[in-house]
Amino acid sequence: MQDVLLAVWRHPERFNGARGTVRGWMMGAVHHKAVDYVRRSAARQRLHGILVAAHPHPVAKSVEEQVFSQFREQQVWQILRQLSSKQRVVLILAYYRGHTQGEIALILGIPLGTVKTRTHAAMHRLADVLREAQVDNRLT
Repeated sequence: MQDVLLAVWRHPERFNGARGTVRGWMMGAVHHKAVDYVRRSAARQRLHGILVAAHPHPVAKSVEEQVFSQFREQQVWQILRQLSSKQRVVLILAYYRGHTQGEIALILGIPLGTVKTRTHAAMHRLADVLREAQVDNRLT
């Protein structure tokens, strides 16, 4: 709700009385924010699952665990480097910096649909890379 109220406060000119009431406009905005939140949560859970597959160990406690943890983190970044720079930037902004897709669109100056497409493609590419790595590990 707060995000919607802030958006209305900052950009009241976006309301078009010919399309409906203020109440309807605001309720629609709240609905869209809620849908974005649910989608973002689901995407984060998918990425978390991918990252857990690449980094299955909990936070390190001993020196050996710390070294192993750092090694796994480097592996994750090596996997991320296999994405195109456009896909990698979108994932880093979303999952490491916590930005919404709408915020990423504003930051990068690209359409929201482009952000969504890049995120979707990047997630599929990450899954493919991890599957390939698992097959390679079984062969060696």
